[in-house]
Amino acid sequence: ARRKELQTLWAELQEFSRRHAEEVEFYLWGFDPAEFGELHCPTFSRPFDYSYERYLTAIREEQFDYVVCPLFPDHDVKISKSPIKYLEAVAAGAVGIFSDSPVYRRVIEDGLNGYLTADDRWLEALERAFATADEERMAMFAAAKAHALARFTTESQVLEYLSAFEAARLHAELRSHAAEGGKARVAYFIHESALGGATLHIMRHAAIARQYGFEPVLVFPAGPVAEEAQRFARQRGLAFTGLPFRVTTHRREPDAGDEARAGQIGDWLKRENIRLVHAVTYLADVALAAYRLRVPYVNTLHQHYPAPSAAKGTRLVSVVHSSSLRYAQAWQQELGAPAYTLRAPVESSYFEQYLERQERAVGRPPTFLLSGTLQPRKGHLAAIRAIGRLRQAGIAARLLLVGYDIFVPQYVEECRKAIRGLRLEDAVTITGFTERPGEYFEQADFMLCASEEESMPQTILQAMAAGMVVVSTPVGGVSELVLDGFSGIMAAGSEEEAIAEAMRRAIELSGEQRAAMVRSAHQTARMVCSEEVVSYQLLKLYNAAVRENQRVHGSNHPPYEQG
Repeated sequence: ARRKELQTLWAELQEFSRRHAEEVEFYLWGFDPAEFGELHCPTFSRPFDYSYERYLTAIREEQFDYVVCPLFPDHDVKISKSPIKYLEAVAAGAVGIFSDSPVYRRVIEDGLNGYLTADDRWLEALERAFATADEERMAMFAAAKAHALARFTTESQVLEYLSAFEAARLHAELRSHAAEGGKARVAYFIHESALGGATLHIMRHAAIARQYGFEPVLVFPAGPVAEEAQRFARQRGLAFTGLPFRVTTHRREPDAGDEARAGQIGDWLKRENIRLVHAVTYLADVALAAYRLRVPYVNTLHQHYPAPSAAKGTRLVSVVHSSSLRYAQAWQQELGAPAYTLRAPVESSYFEQYLERQERAVGRPPTFLLSGTLQPRKGHLAAIRAIGRLRQAGIAARLLLVGYDIFVPQYVEECRKAIRGLRLEDAVTITGFTERPGEYFEQADFMLCASEEESMPQTILQAMAAGMVVVSTPVGGVSELVLDGFSGIMAAGSEEEAIAEAMRRAIELSGEQRAAMVRSAHQTARMVCSEEVVSYQLLKLYNAAVRENQRVHGSNHPPYEQG
């Protein structure tokens, strides 16, 4: 199976063995080396063994230093392979030297947990490994072993197994086999294209659905789509379009306008062969269109705003999703639909920051990061004034305000005026919007949430994952995850005095207290918002929506005729 690789590699093996004839020995397993020519060092061969158990026992017993793993990316079958040789190298107690192919590039960080080499530079790679000191080689092996245990054991992958089963069930229910390309289409109706928390949350859900073989389509309100949203979608292979629909934050009964739009939306759903709809905020016209076509309808509703008048009409929502238990329960009570809590998925890059951050000391002065669109409910003004109060008390601190500063210009000017009035130009920075808010994590010591209204801010989840102490007002569902003094610091309220006191408490944490706090927060984040956890929960949510839709419309009533 590796004849081409061996033929290409053999001359370099011969040269390497000539240079180090008295210093190395090769163990060539699974093929007859005689057909390729002799090496200049001691060589031991072993025929292919059809018992994988015997093979694993043998590689553990031999105590190899290195395992050589060539794999040319010249065929789809090769590219689709798993990195099993990496795991076998770990089982052998050895460090792997791998072809720089897509298979190994996914798991190997060159020089950290193994070596990657271009396939025309194998001699150089072998010399590099030979020159590596034993201490460095053992450190590489330790890194590879830790990575394998964290990522590739049965226990670490249990959620991925369960997600695969949920995805298979959902493909069957949505009849992917009858869809073009074997992928059921899921429409994601999004209230705005500015990359606020709710928009990012549902777009990440769409990206998860795509990973499990579904075809997501993002639907924004008719009109221009923000450039940053377009980039986010294209980078993740998500198609997008625009349709007219009306956005509200509370439940309301469909009116004549909704009836007309529901007809247009329904025509689009049928034309695009949409099998499931997931919408964020309350969209009566979209919900009505899906209900009439018997298409499962998932409604993401983060915060709860009571309807101005009692609703008496038909329940249009299959299931509700919220990022907090508090608001999930409120919407379930109001809509009469089953509600589920899923936190926003946090990218692995945040979790990977955790160990590195533990080695950092708090800055002088310490820096607080507040990320989110500048608007009154986010509490930026109170945070600025809290920095002023700390300064008056002789406590130096910096504040980074990261987020859109164009939507509420009057409030932004009020914040700038407060900065000037308190002479905090050297302490408070308004950065504006960035598509990579995680970059500011490097500058910050603490994550601050000063909001008066929230459900479960993604920035708090990201900070918990990354090992940054969270300081928050007692808003929305934050207290469901952030326990004061255990996994973060909770202010007594959203007033500037309360925020300043909470910030002071964070600054005065001892190194031991801070380490214990971020460890608890990090473990919490792994349990509720890692991509593996949220993927499983999301697929379960969609299957729950299908079941509830069938219950409402009758088990013998699948969605509209889909060919």
